[in-house]
Amino acid sequence: MGSIRGLRPWGRIAPCLVLLSLTTSLTAVPLAVPLAPPRVAVESPGIAAAIAVADEVVRRQREDGRFVDPPERTSWQRGPFLEDWQLTRHADACGALFELYAASGEERFRAAAEAGLWHLAAALRAPGPTSTATTLGGVDFRYVAAAPAGVARLDTTARTLLAALEWFAATGQERTDATLATPRALGAFLLHQQEGDPQDRERGRFALFYPTQGRDPFPVPAAPGLATLALAQLAAVDPDCPDHCPWWPGAIEGAGWMMAVRDVGKNFDALPHDAPSVQALATLHRMDPEGHSYFLHARRIGEGILRAEARDGGRVPLAITAERALALAAVARISRRSGADDAFRFRDGAVAAAARMEMSSPDGPNRLSLKELTLAIRVFLETHQLDRNARPW
Repeated sequence: MGSIRGLRPWGRIAPCLVLLSLTTSLTAVPLAVPLAPPRVAVESPGIAAAIAVADEVVRRQREDGRFVDPPERTSWQRGPFLEDWQLTRHADACGALFELYAASGEERFRAAAEAGLWHLAAALRAPGPTSTATTLGGVDFRYVAAAPAGVARLDTTARTLLAALEWFAATGQERTDATLATPRALGAFLLHQQEGDPQDRERGRFALFYPTQGRDPFPVPAAPGLATLALAQLAAVDPDCPDHCPWWPGAIEGAGWMMAVRDVGKNFDALPHDAPSVQALATLHRMDPEGHSYFLHARRIGEGILRAEARDGGRVPLAITAERALALAAVARISRRSGADDAFRFRDGAVAAAARMEMSSPDGPNRLSLKELTLAIRVFLETHQLDRNARPW
């Protein structure tokens, strides 16, 4: 594999370090930073199930670091938009493998995730050839929008940021201006996609694509929650937050739009069940325990999911089951943190959904899509965490 803009191939330098250097210098090679010692693997059914699924993800990694779906899972879509869609899944797989490395200490998952981050670094490019608005607050974000099709997708940028933040959590990387350069630039791009002014009812709403001229955007239901979650988690790791950074107010406005505009007036059955929205509310509540509205809205979504689970008896596709399990786990945590005496209901719902997933693929993980595999890794890791916390519940 050749180098990109003077950077050495990923096999000779930590790819995550290359990613984190892009916005400061496209030619300089950053100094290697020692990784945190690997964790001791924990014997747990949840960890074991996650490892079994993750091994299939690693088998699907190309020599250039990219995670891919088998051809039969992508035959419905061709051309540059397939590449765009696949890159979103790839970024999510990187983050899930970092999470698994943090929980298991299995070195092969860290190596695969870092190789995947190198591929993301190579994919960061200008959103479009006609774009002139490339600076925001002094930050050049031309190279932080992963957009093979020439249009930057909000969910791809958010998942790229989340993958970089998972690297911090998994490896114990020191948080400095140098290592946070690209995460901050990714955050700046997400803020650029927020529309409205202080007097606008739509304030906090994220545009799904950049630029949007000449293209009718297709719906990406999870994108607003992903962007809000990414900004909230960036605020959680940035030492300048919450008092001296824009990520915290951006995440608050994103959550405010979801609660006051997107979901307003909807009954339990009509609320969206995407996990990132609930995870964003749980992250904001953890950072601001006085934010009672986050707790209440997460509970409403959780109640809607429990009703849906009882109504359909779990007879839904694996991806929907996984989204519900992750959302219920987040509701369980925010409920427990708020002192609710029925937090166990949401925990039990998450564990039950995870148990169904283990039985839902008789042909094994090799028949699952990359999205389904990534969701399964995260669900089984959540099951592990909920089992560890079972006694205090």
